[in-house]
Amino acid sequence: MTKRKTLLLSSLLASSIFFGGCSAFVAQPADTTSESPDVTLTGSLIQAGTIFSLNVVGKAPVELDSRQVSLKDYVDKTVTVTGQYSGTTLFVSQIK
Repeated sequence: MTKRKTLLLSSLLASSIFFGGCSAFVAQPADTTSESPDVTLTGSLIQAGTIFSLNVVGKAPVELDSRQVSLKDYVDKTVTVTGQYSGTTLFVSQIK
Protein backbone atom coordinates (compact mmCIF):
# COMPACT_ATOMS: atom_id res chain seq x y z
CA MET A 1 0.00 0.00 0.00
CA THR A 2 2.83 2.43 0.82
CA LYS A 3 4.47 1.81 -2.54
CA ARG A 4 1.20 2.53 -4.28
CA LYS A 5 0.70 5.73 -2.28
CA THR A 6 4.24 6.90 -3.12
CA LEU A 7 3.69 6.20 -6.82
CA LEU A 8 0.38 8.09 -6.77
CA LEU A 9 1.90 11.11 -5.00
CA SER A 10 4.88 11.09 -7.37
CA SER A 11 2.55 11.05 -10.37
CA LEU A 12 0.50 13.86 -8.91
CA LEU A 13 3.61 15.96 -8.25
CA ALA A 14 5.00 15.33 -11.75
CA SER A 15 1.72 16.26 -13.44
CA SER A 16 1.44 19.42 -11.29
CA ILE A 17 4.90 20.52 -12.35
CA PHE A 18 4.19 19.70 -16.01
CA PHE A 19 0.82 21.45 -16.21
CA GLY A 20 1.97 24.33 -14.02
CA GLY A 21 4.69 25.13 -16.56
CA CYS A 22 2.18 25.23 -19.40
CA SER A 23 0.84 28.59 -18.26
CA ALA A 24 4.16 30.17 -19.27
CA PHE A 25 3.39 29.29 -22.89
CA VAL A 26 -0.08 30.85 -23.02
CA ALA A 27 -0.20 33.87 -25.33
CA GLN A 28 -0.76 37.09 -23.48
CA PRO A 29 -3.22 39.63 -24.95
CA ALA A 30 -1.78 42.59 -26.80
CA ASP A 31 -1.61 45.90 -24.99
CA THR A 32 -5.02 47.30 -25.86
CA THR A 33 -4.46 50.62 -24.13
CA SER A 34 -1.72 51.89 -26.43
CA GLU A 35 -2.77 54.26 -29.17
CA SER A 36 -1.09 55.00 -32.44
CA PRO A 37 0.45 58.46 -32.59
CA ASP A 38 -1.30 61.31 -34.38
CA VAL A 39 -0.34 61.65 -38.04
CA THR A 40 -0.69 64.83 -40.09
CA LEU A 41 -0.82 64.68 -43.90
CA THR A 42 -1.54 67.22 -46.62
CA GLY A 43 -3.06 66.36 -49.97
CA SER A 44 -6.12 66.38 -52.19
CA LEU A 45 -9.19 64.70 -50.72
CA ILE A 46 -11.08 62.56 -53.23
CA GLN A 47 -14.18 60.40 -53.08
CA ALA A 48 -14.91 57.20 -55.01
CA GLY A 49 -18.37 55.95 -54.10
CA THR A 50 -18.42 55.79 -50.32
CA ILE A 51 -14.62 55.63 -49.96
CA PHE A 52 -12.60 58.76 -49.18
CA SER A 53 -8.88 58.99 -49.92
CA LEU A 54 -6.14 61.55 -49.59
CA ASN A 55 -3.78 61.89 -52.54
CA VAL A 56 -0.41 62.86 -51.09
CA VAL A 57 2.31 63.87 -53.57
CA GLY A 58 4.91 61.12 -53.89
CA LYS A 59 2.94 58.56 -51.87
CA ALA A 60 0.17 56.04 -52.42
CA PRO A 61 -3.36 57.32 -51.68
CA VAL A 62 -4.35 57.01 -48.01
CA GLU A 63 -7.85 55.76 -47.20
CA LEU A 64 -9.68 58.09 -44.81
CA ASP A 65 -12.60 57.68 -42.46
CA SER A 66 -13.98 59.89 -39.71
CA ARG A 67 -16.64 59.89 -37.05
CA GLN A 68 -15.83 63.48 -36.08
CA VAL A 69 -15.47 65.34 -39.38
CA SER A 70 -17.71 65.37 -42.47
CA LEU A 71 -15.19 64.39 -45.15
CA LYS A 72 -17.65 64.99 -48.01
CA ASP A 73 -17.48 68.74 -47.28
CA TYR A 74 -13.81 68.73 -48.35
CA VAL A 75 -13.92 66.60 -51.54
CA ASP A 76 -11.72 67.95 -54.37
CA LYS A 77 -9.95 70.38 -52.01
CA THR A 78 -6.38 70.45 -50.76
CA VAL A 79 -6.53 69.78 -47.03
CA THR A 80 -4.36 68.96 -44.05
CA VAL A 81 -5.75 66.09 -41.99
CA THR A 82 -4.73 64.87 -38.55
CA GLY A 83 -5.72 61.50 -37.18
CA GLN A 84 -4.69 58.02 -36.14
CA TYR A 85 -4.23 54.87 -38.19
CA SER A 86 -6.26 51.76 -37.61
CA GLY A 87 -4.81 49.23 -40.00
CA THR A 88 -4.30 51.08 -43.28
CA THR A 89 -7.13 53.58 -42.74
CA LEU A 90 -6.44 57.00 -41.25
CA PHE A 91 -9.27 58.02 -38.92
CA VAL A 92 -9.42 61.80 -39.18
CA SER A 93 -9.98 63.84 -36.02
CA GLN A 94 -9.17 67.25 -37.49
CA ILE A 95 -9.16 68.76 -40.98
CA LYS A 96 -8.00 72.17 -42.22
